[in-house]
Amino acid sequence: MGVIVTTSGFQHISPNQPYPPTGHPETHSFHYQRGRILNEYQLVYITRGNGIFSSDDVQEISLKEGTIITLFPGV
Repeated sequence: MGVIVTTSGFQHISPNQPYPPTGHPETHSFHYQRGRILNEYQLVYITRGNGIFSSDDVQEISLKEGTIITLFPGV
């Protein structure tokens, strides 16, 4: 079993900038009250700044520069 990367990208979000930015794929749109469910693995690396993550299975946690999280399909 191997790993196949089908896409990769980079998204810079400035402080106080609306998220998701205009042009973000609808399948990956995020709405704070509803959240979102992604259908593929996601590897998220925070290169600068900080943020907050939560899901049905994870209470709110702080993310900071240097953090890497893996999201599984259906999360």
